Amino acid sequence: MKQPSVIVLLFLAFAANMHAGDDPAAKLPLDQLLETPISTAAKYDQQLSNVAASATVITSEEIERYGWTSLGEALQAVRGFYLTNDRQRTYVGLRGIGRPTDNSSRLLVLIDGHPIEEPVFGGAPVDAELGIDLGMVEKIEIIRGPGSALYGTHAMLAVINVITKGADAIAGTSVAAIAGSQHERGAVLRIGRTLGKDVEMTASGYWQETNGANLYLPEFDAPETNHGLAKGLDYEDLHRFVLTLRRGGLRLSLSSHAATKGIPTAMWGTNFNQNEWVMTAQDVATLDYRRALGANKSVELRGYWDHGRSHGLYPYDAIGIDGWDTKTIGGEARLLWDLTPNHRFTAGGEYANVRRVDYWYKVGDYTIQLQRPFDVTSFYVQYEGHPSPRWSVVAGIRRDDFSQTSGSTNPRAALLFTPNRSTTLKLLYGSAFRSPNIYEAYYTDPVTPWKAHPDLAPETIRTTELALEQRLSPTALLEASAFHIDAAHLIDQQLEPVDQVYWYNNVGSMESNGVEVGLHVRRTDGLWYRFSGALQRTLSDGQPATNSPTFLLKGGISTTPWAPWHAGLDGVYEPGRLTRDSDETKAFLLLNGIVSRQLSPHFRLALSSRNLLNTHYSYPVGPELKPQSIRQNGRTFTLRLTYSK
Repeated sequence: MKQPSVIVLLFLAFAANMHAGDDPAAKLPLDQLLETPISTAAKYDQQLSNVAASATVITSEEIERYGWTSLGEALQAVRGFYLTNDRQRTYVGLRGIGRPTDNSSRLLVLIDGHPIEEPVFGGAPVDAELGIDLGMVEKIEIIRGPGSALYGTHAMLAVINVITKGADAIAGTSVAAIAGSQHERGAVLRIGRTLGKDVEMTASGYWQETNGANLYLPEFDAPETNHGLAKGLDYEDLHRFVLTLRRGGLRLSLSSHAATKGIPTAMWGTNFNQNEWVMTAQDVATLDYRRALGANKSVELRGYWDHGRSHGLYPYDAIGIDGWDTKTIGGEARLLWDLTPNHRFTAGGEYANVRRVDYWYKVGDYTIQLQRPFDVTSFYVQYEGHPSPRWSVVAGIRRDDFSQTSGSTNPRAALLFTPNRSTTLKLLYGSAFRSPNIYEAYYTDPVTPWKAHPDLAPETIRTTELALEQRLSPTALLEASAFHIDAAHLIDQQLEPVDQVYWYNNVGSMESNGVEVGLHVRRTDGLWYRFSGALQRTLSDGQPATNSPTFLLKGGISTTPWAPWHAGLDGVYEPGRLTRDSDETKAFLLLNGIVSRQLSPHFRLALSSRNLLNTHYSYPVGPELKPQSIRQNGRTFTLRLTYSK
């Protein structure tokens, strides 16, 4: 436990000296952060000190400062989070729990409150497959810990809500052209306007392509497999369009995106150095309405339509085709009732009808098809009380019922103590779950052989956490937490003992104990610093967990992105991670940077780089790949020219 103590002492010493040159008359940037409304934790706006969770907010200014272009890049800079990439997609781990190829299914990812997990495998894209333009993002709210008491399935480790900008934040039109390493090219269009007197309109279009790098895999180093070199197969092609209209409490949003990713790693035993790819797409329409019902009540309604689809090509000796198609309609109704000025009651219900769930797999003349539509009904209540100015209590519970898989009931409770305006101490407890997805519960294959297991229980998790938020000075904020996580009934493939065929079963468990410390220093002269450290010990079925770094060190420094010249640098240091054969990847230091220059009142040029040091590093991967780990990209550059009016 020496490392966290050293980190805390360094942070405190640094913070004590950094604010000496600040201008006390200026508006403090740290106040702006602490006053940023956070809605994800309780489904209504709160300030950071009132949030009954360990929360982090990434603002649009931070995105500009560090030049992040994807949700995954932003999360990699947040304490406790880490990434894995198998060259098909990026996965997110948190607090030592990040099983390879889990599709990030133990995190709930939202865009403007709408969940993006698809219902076949329960995946949550965070990189190219998500395809969101971070320049359209107002903030990213990250709520660590169990979130099922308000959000239901998948919200086991965290809830991440990407909130997009309104018309006022965009205030006009901007166009950007993108070019970079590995033949990267792209374009961005953003529009924010007020139509008439009271209708706000935002629209954006985003397109990006890259050829990707040639990838050497020593496991395939033989003459018949091109000596292990996959050439031109790590490509990406994505586009996204969003239109949003808002009038008063009514908001309509329409979005469409698609991403195609080349797979250079011969996944699932395909032929090496042949064109293997997967395309995913999603079209979403959401309608939100808010209305006050008197002085102390309000109602919020949300309806949505969601069409997701995927298609993949896998070059065996006979071509394999894999795909799925889903259509969902659903809605949510929520009542907020302030019983007194110090007591708030929230009640809500959700319904989702996944009326189409089609999955198919075909190799040559052999075909498997799975069709299993289902619906979900959920109800939740929550109470927030402030018995005194120093004490707050939050308690809630939610029930989710699935027509085809297992449901669950999940509570949460929190006690908050605020002895003064600079200090908040939070004691947090909650449980969460992930219902088995349709593939896990109903997939069958007589050739493998594989059988269905419709009686699968949900995965469960229980977390206890003590969190501290301490303002050290007008410009410095210290955050710290200690946590204990128990995850049970984790779903893994297993040989069924009676019929001696494979199936998915509740056979896994994990335990993680750790501490996290973070420091934010935001000076009024535009110079911002941040540092964080996380130390965790994670066990899987009693043994050290794979793909689980024992500690993480992160930092960043940046100048204001609105100055004539701007620069930002952020980095992460990780130790090695265990692979599935108990080997260990090498430790690495990853630095990323951006420099930008205002060329004229309307043009700005930015040069950003990932992996500035050209570090050689690898991530552990799952059993569907022959290698135990996959090497990641070396140094890359991206040039972006933006016109704003």
